Parts: sequence; C-alpha cells; structure tokens
Amino acid sequence: MFDYQVGGSLAVDNPTYIERQSDHHLYEALLRGELCYVLTSRQMGKSSLRLRTRHRIHRASQGHCASVDMTRIGSENITANQWYQGIAFDLLRSLRLYRQIDLSLWWMEQGNLSPVQKLGNFLEELILEQFPNENIFIFIDEIDSVQSLKFPVDDFFALVRYCYNQRFENGNFRRLTWALFGVASPGDLISDVKRTPFNVGTAIALSGFTCAEAAPLLPGLEAYVERPRRILTAILEWTDGQPFLTQKLCALVQQEGNASENNKLDIAVGEEGNWVEWLVRTHIIDHWQIQDEPEHLRTVQRYLLQDPTQVSKLLSQYQRILLSDEETTHQQAENFSELSPLLLSGIVTQRLGCLRVHNRIYSEIFSHTWVQQQLASLRPYAVNLSAWVKSNYQDETQLLRSRDLFAAQEWSRDKSLSDLDYQFLAASQLSERRHRERRIVEILAVLNYRSGELEPYLEQIAIAVSELITVDWSVVTLCRGNEERILASSFDIGEKASQTYNLHMTVTGYVFQNGCPLVVEDTATCKEYGEPPEDYRSYLGVPLRLSTGEMVGTICSFHSTPRKFDEEEVRLAEIFAERAASAIENYQLYQALQAMYDTLQQQWKKRPRNLVQALKSWLRQLFS
Repeated sequence: MFDYQVGGSLAVDNPTYIERQSDHHLYEALLRGELCYVLTSRQMGKSSLRLRTRHRIHRASQGHCASVDMTRIGSENITANQWYQGIAFDLLRSLRLYRQIDLSLWWMEQGNLSPVQKLGNFLEELILEQFPNENIFIFIDEIDSVQSLKFPVDDFFALVRYCYNQRFENGNFRRLTWALFGVASPGDLISDVKRTPFNVGTAIALSGFTCAEAAPLLPGLEAYVERPRRILTAILEWTDGQPFLTQKLCALVQQEGNASENNKLDIAVGEEGNWVEWLVRTHIIDHWQIQDEPEHLRTVQRYLLQDPTQVSKLLSQYQRILLSDEETTHQQAENFSELSPLLLSGIVTQRLGCLRVHNRIYSEIFSHTWVQQQLASLRPYAVNLSAWVKSNYQDETQLLRSRDLFAAQEWSRDKSLSDLDYQFLAASQLSERRHRERRIVEILAVLNYRSGELEPYLEQIAIAVSELITVDWSVVTLCRGNEERILASSFDIGEKASQTYNLHMTVTGYVFQNGCPLVVEDTATCKEYGEPPEDYRSYLGVPLRLSTGEMVGTICSFHSTPRKFDEEEVRLAEIFAERAASAIENYQLYQALQAMYDTLQQQWKKRPRNLVQALKSWLRQLFS
C-alpha cells in the first residue's frame, strides 16, 4: 500500500520522499566541510531533509552525525548554564557516549568558566578526542526556538563561527561541521555581523517540487486514476510543489478513489485540471479554517499576523506582491531582509530576484479580500483610508481630524506601517494644521475681553486650547505663593473651581516657579517635575506672565494617556497664555480703579451737607 504522509518528518525509507536539488547541495557542501544552514518556512521538508542527509552520510561511512533539537532542551525557566549543558548532553546521547562520560562531573570541574566556554572545551576535549580520525557532523534543528530564551545567545553562534575559524590553527576542527535548520532569518538569530557564522556559511535553499522531481509520487495515484501524470501535473499547478500541500492533495485523490465505485475515479480525458480544481476548492479552499487539518494554512496566517508592530506593513507588502502577480509582473525586492517575515511564512517565494505568491492555493485563500479584512480589523481609520484612495487621494473630508487623528497617531507610534498609511497620516496632519490655523484666526477674532467679565473670557481660552491641541482638559490657574486656584476650565468641574490647591510637588508648581513651559510625555515614568491631577498621564503647561514680568498663573493641559506635544502646540498655548495674562492684568487694573472709585465715593458722602449745597449752587451759576 502506497500511503502519502501529510505533515511531520518522513522516515528515511518513505517512498514518498522527494529528492530535490537541495538534497545534493547540502550533502556535498557538508562533505566539503562547509558550515550549512537551511532557514525557510515551516512544512517545506527541512526535518525530512536533515534525517535523509544524516542517513546518507552514515550509509556512506563519511563520519558520525549528532542531532540536537532545540525545542527538546526548552526555553522556559531555563538558565544559560542549563541550556548549554543541555546541548552537550544531547550531543553525547546522539553520539551514544553519555554512558561513557559523566557530563555532570566534567561540567562542574570546569569551574567558573562561562557556559559557552565550557561547551567549546566539551567539543574540543571530549567529542573530537573520542573520534580522533573521523568527521563529526552536528545537525541543529528548530534553531529559531532560541529567540524565546530569556538570555542572549550571540555567544552560541559566535562559538559555531569559532569552530569554523579554528580550522586554520587546529586541524582537528576541520573534522567538525555544523548544519543549522529552522524558521528564521540570520538577522533574527544574531545581529552582530562580526560574530555571525552565517556570513561564512552556505545557505541551502528549499524550493517546491518540479514535475520531474515529483515523479516518485505517481505510484500512489496509479491505482485510482487512468492518467496519474496529468493529475499530478494539475496538482503541482495549484501547489507549485509545496511539499505539504502536494502530499495532501495526493492523499485526497486516494480518499476520493477509495470512496468511489471499484476504487476508481472516472475522470474524462482533458478534464483532469477541472477535477483537481474541484478537489482543491471542495477540500482545501472552501471553509479552509475548518478543513485545515493537519494545520498548515492557519500556521501561515498566524505567522503573518503574529507581530502587531509589523503586521500592517507586512500585509501591505504582501498586497503589492499579489497585485504584481495579477499584472503578470513581479515585485522587485532590493532588500530581502525587510521582507523576510513574508518569505519565512511561506506565503511568498523568491525567484530570480523577484517575489511572487508561492502558489495558487495561497493566492486564493490569502486574497485581496482577506488582506482588506485584516487591515480593516487593524487600522482604526480603515474606512476613511479606503474612501480617500477611491477618490484618487482628493477627498479631504476623509482625512482624519482632531481626536481621530490623535488616536491614529497614538496607534501608529510603535508600529511599522506601509507607505500608504504614512501618506494618509501625513495628508491628515497637513489638513489638520491648515484647519487649526483657520480656527486660531477665527477664535482670536471673536475672543473679546469686556471689563469685569474675566471668567467667561478665560473659559473661552481654556476651551480653545483643549480643542486646538487635542487634550482632555485645560485650565487657567491663578497662583499666589504656594497655592493655586482654577479660574477657568474647559469643562464644568463644579465645586473644584472654588477650591485652592497646594502647588508643592505638582507639575503646575514647577511651571509657575520656573517661569517656563513644561512638557511631560508620560508622568508615570517621568516624576521629577511633580504629580499631575489623578487619572492624567501627559501634561503641557505654560506660565502667565504680566507685562511687568510678574508670574501670576498658568495654562495647564492634561491628557489621560501618554502623548507627545510638539513645538507648534507649545507656541499655541503660549499665544493664548499671553491673551489670558493680558486679560488678568486688565482685570486687576479694573479692580484697582473700581476700588479707588468706591473709596472716593465713600469719602464724598462724608462731606458736610452745606458744602454740598454750596457746590451745587455754584455749579448752577456756572452753567446758567
């Protein structure tokens, strides 16, 4: 019985194993002593390739092979010393030496040496010495799992490089060869280009099966269809030779055959392509989230969406590749490092310096509609952006304003977005700046102080500042000594307006005492300037300075979340602070004149009655 295996590593004698060009490249490179690495997406046959190559080396008596699966050592609650010792133990176990060497004792005898130095000594003094005249090949699988460790592992990769470099000083190291397998880019594993082993190693590329390479799969189809080669060709047109999907479709052909009469499928000549399309759509594409067993497509989707800081940019890059495929051109990629997450997801592949969607199944499932749905669930401004693009970037009513723009900027702060996102946000910022400039002119034009009516005037200022710099709350305060009183607020605060507050260790107190503007992006992490009101995290304050230079108060703006304030916003607050200070100064002058008038009036009333009558008589004569 010829059974296809869907998922998992294939045994070395499995008849469905497909030898590719990469099998020969890896085997020959290892025999030449080259440090090799196979870094590609999941379910592309890496583990099967490793097992097959190891078996081939052993069968040809070319040396001893040791395998270390990094996931077996673990990454949670493990120390660096345990991790390095775990690698040493697995090497002993794989080489069948663990009963001959007391690793725990030997490791302890190394004293205070660093874990990586202990592992280096272990390779040189124990492993190479145990096989003095034979080659040793170390296969490291699931190397990407090191990214989950709580400690840095650059030293480990530097050790791999050290083993390669030592060949020129110590001939024994010519017998030690490494091969690394995993789902990661070299830059994901180690960033130090001076210590990385990847720039002295050989990359082994895994591509999909060609029609010629896939011929060993034909025997499993022959019992069920009249023209198995045509069926296999149609399958490859959908999978582009992706190992998992190719094996799965071949298994589905067998499944359909076993369910048919006489275990034979009746497919008319020339209809093989249509029948395979029906098979693909019925058993893979339709309701793919439910039918994806063993899991493959959900793994691709999860990999694409796993990093919230990069997903928007990644989906936009993928969208451009989708579009280039439809236009029969291909997306050029000058910097593949930026696109490595797409390549490692398996959804795209690189050919002749161009990127294209790996196969037709992926392009049908992860389509434009899927991308738009994902982006819509991510972007808080997805509807506006879509409408703006449809208007050929002309409909300014779709651009973000005020709090919507601020929320979008906060959302985008720690993310890497697409060029279209940045274009939309930049256009929104420009539109908001123009709108703000118009509003400043409008507000200043109607902002009119009337003698004696200070609080309504200052309230207009507080409301204007909150609107123009987009904050939750703005107040105008009057400060004397170490106390402040709120003169005006951007919203009704009830009895709090009549209370006095201590300025000691407050952000307002800092502004008043130092007489200069203050911006605090996050008061939770920057406490040196004092505390803000409860439930507020960011602060902008400017002083109120009279024409005499005297400080009389502040304009303070608070926001409930951390945010930045730019120079333009500080200057805007200062403009309104000048207006508020001028009004306070005029009000104080008005109050002084009013007090003087009241004093004179009281004094006038105390004059003798006859003097008043005489003065009135004199005035009548003067004007008669």
